[in-house]
Formats: sequence, structure tokens, C-alpha cells
Amino acid sequence: MTQARAHLTRLTGYSPGEDPTDTDLAAAVAANAENIVEGLVAEALVSDDVLSASDAQAFIDERLAEWAGLLSRSLRTSIATDAAALIKQRAPDA
Repeated sequence: MTQARAHLTRLTGYSPGEDPTDTDLAAAVAANAENIVEGLVAEALVSDDVLSASDAQAFIDERLAEWAGLLSRSLRTSIATDAAALIKQRAPDA
């Protein structure tokens, strides 16, 4: 399992060791997009490499790029848009 796949699997709430199909994983992300956004933003804001809202957005963008082979462009765009709004609420220095 790739690191990107393992990260998505964890964020969607699958148990350790579970290996959902690509279709099931994408469906779980779509069904839990709000939780995915919350999890990503929380991870970004506690990262030692994130010092500003723009750093947080870059962190999110990196993750979404890693997931390009697993999630559709429209789903990644939706997550990015929602994450940007949440980052502005939690780290308004953007």
C-alpha cells in the first residue's frame, strides 16, 4: 500500500490492515469529505513545516497531488476549496 493510499485509508476511518478497493476508497472520501477536510487541515496546522495559512494550503495541495491517482479531479478540487475556507477560519493570516 502506498503512503498516499494508507493516508486516505486512515482518514476515511478504515481499520488498520484494511485495504479497500480504489472505488470503495474514493466513495468513502466522497461520503466523508467534510471529515477528510477537517483531518487534513488539522494535520496541516500541527505540522512543524506549517507556519502560516499559505503553508497550510501548500500542505493540503501536496496531499491532494499525491492522491491524484486515487481521487477524481472534481473531488480533489472540492476538498481543496473546502480546506481553503477552513484554513481561513482557523489561520486567518492568508
